[in-house]
Amino acid sequence: MAGRAQLIKSEQSPHYLLAANINIASIYSERKHFEEAIPLFKSSYELASSSRRYYWVVYALHGLGKIYLQQKKSPEAKECFVKAMEASEIYGNQLSICNSLSEMGNY
Repeated sequence: MAGRAQLIKSEQSPHYLLAANINIASIYSERKHFEEAIPLFKSSYELASSSRRYYWVVYALHGLGKIYLQQKKSPEAKECFVKAMEASEIYGNQLSICNSLSEMGNY
């Protein structure tokens, strides 16, 4: 977490901050610590959206959608997966499109 704190201070490394946030959020999510994971996924989504880093937008939305599914919040989960699919199409990366389709299928 100390490394993440340094990345937050540095405005020159949004890519690395996004990577750290999403990985930490994913660990929290896997351990069912949703209250810690959700803010990290949301802040990652906002940073990635504002800096047009669609790769991280997609993965932040996938993470949120998976949490909402586990919390039985189907409308919120669907919204995340639909937004992830839209971002994947904008990004034009075939792997992101496939991953988003898989997440929609899991929904």
